[in-house]
Amino acid sequence: MTAPSMCETAETFSVDRDLRRATRIDANALPIVRYHPGMSKLLLNLRDVPDDEADDVRSFLDAGRIGYYETRPSRWGISAGAIWIRDDGDVAEAKRLIAKYQRERQARAREERVEAKRNGTAETFADVLRTQPLRVALTVITIALLLGLVALPALLLWR
Repeated sequence: MTAPSMCETAETFSVDRDLRRATRIDANALPIVRYHPGMSKLLLNLRDVPDDEADDVRSFLDAGRIGYYETRPSRWGISAGAIWIRDDGDVAEAKRLIAKYQRERQARAREERVEAKRNGTAETFADVLRTQPLRVALTVITIALLLGLVALPALLLWR
């Protein structure tokens, strides 16, 4: 006979809110929590998403007649806003459309970068150093300080 696993013997406590008493329940008997089928599904978190990309997503959702709504960013920047799909039946189609769009956008961005490199208009480190010397200097100093901070315990232990 084998010993029961932790999962088989695990017990949890739940508080009966009406009677305010603790009752023992079997952990294996707990139901699996799932979202309500009528609940909207997140399609795109709008944090760091350029306006043109968000506009493109809205336009292809409208063209595909996919019901969606948008939440706006919070006042303090905790939430960045999002685009949500209303109907469960449209989620697969919306994800397929956004995957297709992102592949196209990635290919277009790579082509633009290659073209900029070919023309000599691509931004290089020398360009950034020339246009924003203070930013580059502060970044290098910060990196040096962080490396020193990481190395400090090893140096103190070596003594």
